[in-house]
Amino acid sequence: MSATLKVWGRSTLVDLFRENVRLSPDKPFIRFAGRSFSYSEVNQASEEFARLLQAAGAGHRSRVAIAMSNRPAFLVAFLGILRCGAVAVPLNTSYKADEYLYALDHASCCAVVSENDFATVLQDVCTRTRSTIPLFLAEDDSPLRFLNSAAHVPVPAPALIEPHLTPEDLAGIFYTSGTTARPKGVMILHGNLLYSAEVTIRCLSLTLHDVPALAFPLFHANSLFYGVLTSIVLGGTIGLLHGFSLSRYWQQVNEAGATWTPGITGPLMRLLLRQEESDEESRIRMRFAVGGTFLSLQEVQEFTARFGVRLLPGWSMTETVSLGTLHPNLRDLPIPETTAIGYPTLGQEIRIVRDDGSSAEPGEPGEILYRSPSLFAGYLDDPESTRNAFTEDGWLRTGDLARMDAGGYLCFVDRKKDMIKTRGENVAAAEVERVLNEHPGVRESAVIGVRSEDGLLGEQVEAFVVKSGQDEVVDEDLRLWVAEKLADFKVPRVFHFVEALPKTPLGKIQRQELRKNRSSSSAGKQQ
Repeated sequence: MSATLKVWGRSTLVDLFRENVRLSPDKPFIRFAGRSFSYSEVNQASEEFARLLQAAGAGHRSRVAIAMSNRPAFLVAFLGILRCGAVAVPLNTSYKADEYLYALDHASCCAVVSENDFATVLQDVCTRTRSTIPLFLAEDDSPLRFLNSAAHVPVPAPALIEPHLTPEDLAGIFYTSGTTARPKGVMILHGNLLYSAEVTIRCLSLTLHDVPALAFPLFHANSLFYGVLTSIVLGGTIGLLHGFSLSRYWQQVNEAGATWTPGITGPLMRLLLRQEESDEESRIRMRFAVGGTFLSLQEVQEFTARFGVRLLPGWSMTETVSLGTLHPNLRDLPIPETTAIGYPTLGQEIRIVRDDGSSAEPGEPGEILYRSPSLFAGYLDDPESTRNAFTEDGWLRTGDLARMDAGGYLCFVDRKKDMIKTRGENVAAAEVERVLNEHPGVRESAVIGVRSEDGLLGEQVEAFVVKSGQDEVVDEDLRLWVAEKLADFKVPRVFHFVEALPKTPLGKIQRQELRKNRSSSSAGKQQ
């Protein structure tokens, strides 16, 4: 793993936010739903919440989970956690009770921050963790304040005790599906966050006058790393959207004064193009949007012609922290193909290698090996996975396949790992298989991703199931079984019942054979 490059000396995100408060206390930090919240207001609220956390026992290196939708209180909680020296653990709000419980116990969280929409499930989960932990809920009537959901509300400490933080301190643990049966906790340092922000700022030529529109969830690296952190480093403003509304997207973007967004994917681009034209389109100030790969080059051109927004494909992972690759922003360079992901960004090193580790020729598909000062600090309590993720000389094995031309431009090919991309989320086949195999009517199972017919939802999850014979089971039984334990986007849409799974002589499931033989299996009704 690469050492952290200290682009701001010994400063951390907390130091830069505090500097913004001193220099521009009344400047808007967050625009949300027609309201603005200044740096001073968010600073005061985050200090109050940090004191509340300290009174509940949180402190330097404690872990505090955040399970919230996009709202100003999320950022108050995030900053408050860092200010008391603790580590933020953002969790996907689509999680079910079992997934929450695993993450809270695995990260040894001492508290959870959430909102009323998720209170019922989390109140139960917080009593089932290894040691009962407090749940703080955002107040509906006060967008920057929190209350303890328990009957006993601790009195905030009289003064906040802020520990001295360094770039080497752990800032966050982000759970990613990976390819294991349980998500892995990606450990990210304060120095990683600042380096990532600098990479984004310099590659996109952002200034303090730029405002990102953030519709993707804040618990994802996309909005938090590339939107929020860049604005704090620049001393700028963010335009926070509660979610992605097709009919109101441009209205919300315009109300926020957004000039760019890190959140336009190929499916979203297509859906926006299908909307009827509106007066809001003439008011768009947004200059460019960063996304992944796109579905059609013609649609890319139509999008830019209609909305005046350039689309910039790129590539990254939670583990890379920084944007790993990006199509040039300031040069009018055409996107060469739908799978284009651009050049390596500032300070990032990329190699394309064959299975034997030798370097691939220009244009030859191979695995992306990645090295950067922003690389994550390892997987939480999993030294074996951390060790296996890197080559002996410190390159991250990404598991993603790409082609690089002679000039260094990359195009994405496929995922080497058994990962499914559906509705903008990553699903580990092993995680779904683990839940299916726990059903008494299932002997074994295999899960694959199959591209949806219109491409709008990415891939759909499909499961191949060998019945145990102990208990008669139909597809609806399994669908309900998985839905009780995993987030909805992880639930298979189609179940295929087969006599046996195709395997190699070593017992590894041959997923390509499953894809070939889909039509010959006994499939349940698609949901």
